[in-house]
Amino acid sequence: MTFNKYRSGLEERVAKQLEDLSIKFHYESLKIRFVKPSQPSIYTPDFILPNGVIIETKGQFLTADRKKHRQIREQFG
Repeated sequence: MTFNKYRSGLEERVAKQLEDLSIKFHYESLKIRFVKPSQPSIYTPDFILPNGVIIETKGQFLTADRKKHRQIREQFG
């Protein structure tokens, strides 16, 4: 089994071209932190009780669901 340190064939080809040209490089050695801009969205909860409690019925909360609900909670506490 051959170990490939690159994530794609394109990355592997670029690395080979750089090596063929004797150009030194580092692969995935830099991490850049950034904040994704917010995107206006609308959330429609399933049920609103008279006391203001919101009920959302979900069979399974996926990562995107958890992210959405965390953002709503942070913005509206």
